[in-house]
Amino acid sequence: MTARIFHVDAFTDVPFTGNPAAVCLLTQEQSQDWMQSVAAEMNLSETAFVRILAKDYELRWFTPAMEVELCGHATLASAHILWTQGFAGHDESVRFQTKSGVLTCKRTYIARYQGYTRCDYFRPRGQPSFRLRLSILCAGSWNR
Repeated sequence: MTARIFHVDAFTDVPFTGNPAAVCLLTQEQSQDWMQSVAAEMNLSETAFVRILAKDYELRWFTPAMEVELCGHATLASAHILWTQGFAGHDESVRFQTKSGVLTCKRTYIARYQGYTRCDYFRPRGQPSFRLRLSILCAGSWNR
């Protein structure tokens, strides 16, 4: 299996600064052990694994040591990769199905920042919902 892995610097517009995350685009489902091994190899605070579903995307996050329930900067980095690599239209919202709920990312243009991304988090199954509003400036991304 071939997987594309990107390194994204979030919350910055300067390369090699900000909050880095790896984003791995999956073409098929992978085991938790495999994803954990990739995250350990990337050795960043989080590695996000994105898989295309029928309408949405599945998203899981791993540190080098374990899977985590939620990671804001890796979610925004994942949306950035989907937009910049042409998997989602630039004006299209991206919906992620996660173990902790549905996350929706939307691009908004603000001239001062040359755009930012907002992420809304809604808890599943009748639990209280809230909005997680995060902005992201990406210095760019590159294949690893």
